[in-house]
Amino acid sequence: MKSLRYCTVLLFLTAALSVAAQNQKDMVVNEVLLHNSTLNIDDYGNRSGWVELFNSSYGTVDISGCNLTDDLSNPRKYTIPKGDVRCKIKPRQHVVIYMDGMSDRGPFHASFTLDQSKMIYFVSSSGVVIDSLKVPALGPDCSYGRLSQAKESKIGFLPAPTPGSVNVESDAKSRADLLAENDPHGGIMAVTAMSVVFCALILLYFIFKFTGKFNMRNNAKKEVEAPVAEAPKAAAAPAKGNNADVYAAIAVAMHLYLESESVHDVESNILTIKRGPMDYSPWSAKFQTVRQAPTLNKR
Repeated sequence: MKSLRYCTVLLFLTAALSVAAQNQKDMVVNEVLLHNSTLNIDDYGNRSGWVELFNSSYGTVDISGCNLTDDLSNPRKYTIPKGDVRCKIKPRQHVVIYMDGMSDRGPFHASFTLDQSKMIYFVSSSGVVIDSLKVPALGPDCSYGRLSQAKESKIGFLPAPTPGSVNVESDAKSRADLLAENDPHGGIMAVTAMSVVFCALILLYFIFKFTGKFNMRNNAKKEVEAPVAEAPKAAAAPAKGNNADVYAAIAVAMHLYLESESVHDVESNILTIKRGPMDYSPWSAKFQTVRQAPTLNKR
C-alpha cells in the first residue's frame, strides 16, 4: 500500500510539473536593451540594461524557478526566485528584468549584466531552453526584439524602446493614418456612421415591435386564464312532488270565477253596485250617510 501511495504522489507531482512546463513555454524573450543611458529607471532609481519577457498565452504563467543566461554552459546563471506573487505573469502581459548584477534587489534584478552578451536564453525550471534571442551590437538606448506581439514575429531593431509594453514596427501605421490615406475626404467615414445609425434604428424598431406584440399576447393569455366570476344562482325551483293541493286551489278559483255571481260581476261592460245584506250597522260605515237625491215627480 505504501508503494502505491508513493507512486500516486509521484504521478501527481510529475503531472503538475508538466503543466507548469507547458505554461512556461508560452513565455518569449520579447525585447533586449544593452546600454540604458537616458531611458527608464528601476525601482532603485538606477539605469541599466534589461530583458523584457512576454506571456504570449491567454493564461497566467508562473516564471518562478525559470532561468536567464547568456551562456548555455551555465543555464542557471540567474534563477528567478520562488514564492513571489509578482512572478505570476498575467495573460498577454510583459515583465522587465533589469540586468544590473544585483539579484539581492528582488526577483526582477538579474545576477549578471549584458555588456558583452551575444545571446539571451530563457530556460525553464527543468533546464529546457524555452526561447532565445541573438543580440547584435547595440548603441546607447537602442533595443532589439520582436516587431509584433505574435510569438512567430519577425525580429529586428525597434524604432524606440518599449519596456513593459507592446513593440511597434518602425514602418507601422496606425488605423487613423490608414483611414486618412484611404478616405481623404471623409466619405467612407460618413457612410459608415450613417449606416451604423440606421441599423441601430431598425434594430430598435424590431425590438419595440416584437416586445409590444409579446406583451399583448401575454395580457390576452392572462385574461383568458383568469377565473370567470360565478353567475348568481337562480331562484330555487319549486320542489317536485305531490301538487294536488295546487291543482285543487286552481279548480276552486276557476269554479268561483265562473259560477258564483256574488263573487264577480258579469262582464258586460256595465258596472253594478249592489248593497250587500248587513246584519249590523257600524256607526262608521260610510253608506249610512248616503242619502238619495230628491227627485221631482211631475204628474
